[in-house]
Amino acid sequence: MDPYPVNEMGAVLVGVNLSCRATVIRALVFLAIVFAAAFSWWSLWREYPNAREGLYSRRIDSYLPDLGALGPELLRSGKESSRFLAYYHLIERQSMGTAGVNEMLGYCYYYSGNARKAVEYFERALRSAPGSFIARYNLGVIYFRKKDLEKALVYFQQAVGIPEGLALSYVVRSKVFSQFRVVRRIAPRESLLILQAEYGDAKRFIRTALEQLGRTRDLFFLGARYNDLRKVWAENGGAPFSTELIIF
Repeated sequence: MDPYPVNEMGAVLVGVNLSCRATVIRALVFLAIVFAAAFSWWSLWREYPNAREGLYSRRIDSYLPDLGALGPELLRSGKESSRFLAYYHLIERQSMGTAGVNEMLGYCYYYSGNARKAVEYFERALRSAPGSFIARYNLGVIYFRKKDLEKALVYFQQAVGIPEGLALSYVVRSKVFSQFRVVRRIAPRESLLILQAEYGDAKRFIRTALEQLGRTRDLFFLGARYNDLRKVWAENGGAPFSTELIIF
């Protein structure tokens, strides 16, 4: 019998065996690499929130402006307004949908001269906090100053329809507005007095808007709806104290 066919078959079998062994080794090496990479990514992902929080806190601190100085005149300065906007946009990215942050951005944009962006952020605030007196009042002021009295009336009437206790509770709970109470040393009692003054202003805005629209008949019905409306108007007349936006 010719031995070659047997030898050739043996060589083929040895070759197949070596090939299978090499394939298995390559597969094991590949799996080891994949496992090591997955473990490394998992470790990084587990530590990412802490690292991100640290970086975020340092970025926030580096942008921290003088909150006690925040006001209309300061924001009308381009350089200063950009610092406050950068600060609150950083917080916005960390706290998406937080009404207080959106209200602060609306306030900053308004006094920076961008009423369109201010409206956008106050409306965002209302979507996450429908009971926000601040956002409704400020939108009323913006539309009043734009001479869009019908829209202004809607927002002012909605604002005064929010119970004062609910509006104050929202401000006291807000982490964003607590910064101002701490920096400016405003106690909850003082916040209530400011809020009550703004409710009075909203009602004076309502009267002024109705008079300018020629809807004086509606004043009687509004007087019946808001118990203290006649008193506010009688003591202070129709003109609001101020057309400045509010902030706590």
